[in-house]
Amino acid sequence: MTFGFGPPLPSLRHGTLDYEQAGYGGSLQGQQWLGDPDGGILITAGAAYRNDYFDILRDRTETHAITSLIFPTKYFPESTVTETGVYLQAELQLGRLTFVPGVRYDRFALDANQGDPVFIASLAPEAADFSDSAVSPKIGVAAQLTDEFTLHAQYSGGFRAPPYSAINTGFTNPRGGYTTLPNPNLRAETSQNLEVGVRAAFDRASLDLTAFSNRYDDFIESTSLGVNPVTRLLEFQSQNLEEAEINGIELRGEAYLSDSVMVRGSYARIDGAEIFRDVAVPALAQETPLGEIAPNEGVLGLRYVRPSGLWGSELSVRLVESYQHGSEEQFAPQAYQVVDLVGFVSLADGLTFRVGLLNLTDSKYFEWWNVRGRLPNDPVIDRYSSPGISVVGSLGYDW
Repeated sequence: MTFGFGPPLPSLRHGTLDYEQAGYGGSLQGQQWLGDPDGGILITAGAAYRNDYFDILRDRTETHAITSLIFPTKYFPESTVTETGVYLQAELQLGRLTFVPGVRYDRFALDANQGDPVFIASLAPEAADFSDSAVSPKIGVAAQLTDEFTLHAQYSGGFRAPPYSAINTGFTNPRGGYTTLPNPNLRAETSQNLEVGVRAAFDRASLDLTAFSNRYDDFIESTSLGVNPVTRLLEFQSQNLEEAEINGIELRGEAYLSDSVMVRGSYARIDGAEIFRDVAVPALAQETPLGEIAPNEGVLGLRYVRPSGLWGSELSVRLVESYQHGSEEQFAPQAYQVVDLVGFVSLADGLTFRVGLLNLTDSKYFEWWNVRGRLPNDPVIDRYSSPGISVVGSLGYDW
């Protein structure tokens, strides 16, 4: 039995979703001291190249059902993405001061197959190509005030190309009540990022507090456009915001209570807003909450590791605040707490077994990124809840 947008519809469904990704690339980095190692300059230079091929095919047969879906179909056309980066950095130490200036060049290119027959048959708009590049500066400074305390600050430019799938995405599910819209006019996102902080390191404890402020031009946001009154479908699309700002603080620390027991904690508070400036008076600006911002979150953990290192475990609780950045037109997850117990045991040299008991209290909760854009009265919202109590395990071998 399948339930979706509308009344229940019994159906027998067989389907496949094939996703293909093939890539190659490489990176090269070199370092060279200029002058005296105790007071000279450490030069770091490097380059990276990556080429990825993406393709997808969704096929399905369905009987005893009335549906307007077209099969086979694709979420995006056959695409090739090329990413190139070159960077140069210098590190200069003057007593207790360290300066790290640098610069990076990035280029991103998307080559989409405009003749992809399945994508065309899916009634999607014509596939678009994309390319852009940017030069991003960076400068960092650290001041060691004492043997325990260090102040650090950094300014950097940023560049982020739009995801290949957002430019040409095209998928509609009438039974599910939603559709994703492509945006071939997306522009690359650039940013100016500033962060300052303090680190403290003691014999058995450490603490790191960082505050940051990021300003974006052409910020890329996955937006819920609401329900189209003609199609009655909930529409999603990636769009550029002319200007946006994200500010926040991050706090993390850990302390050893004994040689085997450690307590750790972290907290992140982030606020963001889209900025609208008055054309006549640019200094006058209005702000609206940015939907891309996840709820504030903290983690507390207690870890035990045998002195031999052969086994260990950690009990942790993740505390997430309710979602405060959205509008009344979308579902807003409530605050929740998740308790996990994970452990590991070394079975042999290089062979480790890991197991986790997740959500020990069997709580029902919604992760923000799973329900983002859903309607408040969505009849199938429970489908997007996170798993209850569950067990995960893995076996890894290192050599």
